[in-house]
Amino acid sequence: MIPRLSSGLLAKNLAKGLIVTVLLTLTYLIVWYVGIGYPLNIIIFLVTSFVSTLFVFAYGVIKTKYLTVVTPDLDFIFMLAHAYAVSTGGTSNLNIISSATDAGSYPKIAKYMKKVVNLSRNFGYDLARSLYIVSSEVSKLKYLRDFMERYAASIRVGESAERFIEVELRNYMNVYEYSYQRIMDSVNVLLSTYTAVLTSAIFVVANLLVLSIMFGGDLSIILISLVGVFTATAVILVPIWMVSPKDILVVSGDLRKDVLKIPNLVFLLSCVACLIIVLLHLIGLVNLSLYVTLVLLGVVLLVPGYMYVRVEKFVKEVDKDLTVFVRMYGGNLSIVPSPLKALEPLLSVLFGKVANALRRLHTLLSSQISFSVSLKEFVLYTRSELARRISRILEDTLKFGGDSSKAGLNLSEISLMIGRLRLRRYQIHKTFETSTYAIYLTNVLLITFITSLMRIFASVLSQIQTIMPFYPLSDPLINAINLFVIMSITLMNTVALTITNGGLRHTATYYLAIFLVLGGLGGIVSDVLVANLLQPVAEIILQPVIPLT
Repeated sequence: MIPRLSSGLLAKNLAKGLIVTVLLTLTYLIVWYVGIGYPLNIIIFLVTSFVSTLFVFAYGVIKTKYLTVVTPDLDFIFMLAHAYAVSTGGTSNLNIISSATDAGSYPKIAKYMKKVVNLSRNFGYDLARSLYIVSSEVSKLKYLRDFMERYAASIRVGESAERFIEVELRNYMNVYEYSYQRIMDSVNVLLSTYTAVLTSAIFVVANLLVLSIMFGGDLSIILISLVGVFTATAVILVPIWMVSPKDILVVSGDLRKDVLKIPNLVFLLSCVACLIIVLLHLIGLVNLSLYVTLVLLGVVLLVPGYMYVRVEKFVKEVDKDLTVFVRMYGGNLSIVPSPLKALEPLLSVLFGKVANALRRLHTLLSSQISFSVSLKEFVLYTRSELARRISRILEDTLKFGGDSSKAGLNLSEISLMIGRLRLRRYQIHKTFETSTYAIYLTNVLLITFITSLMRIFASVLSQIQTIMPFYPLSDPLINAINLFVIMSITLMNTVALTITNGGLRHTATYYLAIFLVLGGLGGIVSDVLVANLLQPVAEIILQPVIPLT
C-alpha cells in the first residue's frame, strides 16, 4: 500500500522543491551571464545542486540528530512553569504531566509526555513506571531525561509535586541563564573573528586581481580562488548559527500568519518588483548602472523589511510591560477568582504598549466571551509569544484550581530573566551591526575602487604591452567579479546579523535592503572619485607623443 501524504506535508515538500529549482535556475543564469566556460560551469552547477538539496531537504534531520543543543531551552523552562502552576492546585501528577502535552508550546517535549499519559491511562502503568520507560527513549534531550527520572523517583518516595517542580524550575532557570550568557560571550568572540576574516578576504581579493593583471593566469583559477576565499569566510557563520540560542519573540503557530499577513503581502509584492527591475536591467530596457540598480532593489525591499522590524520592536516593548502585568493579575486572581473582576483594577494602571490589548480583553470578558477565546484575542493584539505562553499557563492554573498568585510571580521572574538576556544579546547585536555597516561600506569602496581602476587603466596597459607584458581583464569579467564580491559580502553579513538578532527571521529582508543601499551608494561614490581623480591621469597618459623637431 502506498502511504498517503497529508496536504501540509505535500505542500511543504513542493515548497522545498520550488526553492531548489529557483536556486539552480539562478545559478544557471549567473553562470550564463558571467560567461563561465567548461569545466568550471559544471563544477559550480553540481556543487550548488548538492548544497541546496542537502540543506533544503536534510536540514531538519541534520539539526535534530547532530546540531541540537542539549542545554535547557525556553520551552523546557516554560514547561516547568506550566507544571508548577498546575501543581499549586493540589491536582494529580497525571494532570501535571498532561499540561506538558501541548505540541504547540512544547514541540520537543510534548511527544514524550503524551507517551507517559498514554501508558498510564490506557495501559495501566503507574506514573513513575511510565516516566522511567519513556525517559529511556529520550536520547538528545539529556535535561528532559534527567528531569523525568527524578520526577519518577519523587513520586515513588511521595514527595510533594509542587515542592519538587519548584526546585527544578529554580535550578534550570539558573542553568539556562548562565548557559545563555556564556554562549553569547562565545558568539561575541566568533563575530570578531568573522569580521577580521571578512576584512582580510577583501584585501586578498584585491591583491589577487592586481596580480592577475601583472602575471596573468588561467581565468578559472581566478574564479575558483574567489569562490574559495568567500566560502572559507562563510564557514565561520556555521558555528555562530549552531551555538546561538533561539529566542521567543513574535507569536508562533497560526496566530503568526495573522500578525504578519500585511508584511508578508508587501514582501511578496516587493519581490515581484525586484524581479522586474532585474529582468529589465538584464535585457537592457532600463539603462541603469549596476550600483543604481542595487540601490533601487534595496529601497524596494526596505519597505517590508522595516515593517518586520516594527513588529519585532513592538513585541519587545510589550514583553517589558507583561512582566509587571502578569504578577499583578495573578495576585488579583488569587483574591478574586474572576478574570473580569481581577482585570478591572488594572485598567487604570499605565501598562504602555499592552494597555490597548488589556482594554480589548476587558471588553471581550464583559461581553460574556469565554476566558480562553478572550485570551487568544489578547495574544493577537500583543503579537507576543511570551503573552501566548503566559496566557496558556494562567488558563490552566484556573482550570485546575491552582494558586494564580504563585503562578504569576513565577512567570514574572521568567519574564525578567528573558528581559535581562535579551538586553545582553541586544548589546552584542547592536555593536556588531554598527561595526558591520562601517566595515561593509569600506569593503565596497575598496573593491569598487580597485575594479574601476582596472577598468580605466585596461586601455593604458594594452598600450604598453610591448614594453611590459600586462594582462588586462575584459570589462564584462571585471563587472562580474565586482558583482560577485559585493553580493557575497552582502549575503554573508545579512545572515550574520539575522543570527545575532535572534528574533524574526523575516528581518533578514531589512538587513539585506540596508546592505544593498549601502553597496550601491558606495559604488556610486567610488565611481565618482575614480572619474574625478584618475580618469584625467589616464587621458594624459593615452595622449600620443608628438616628436620634437
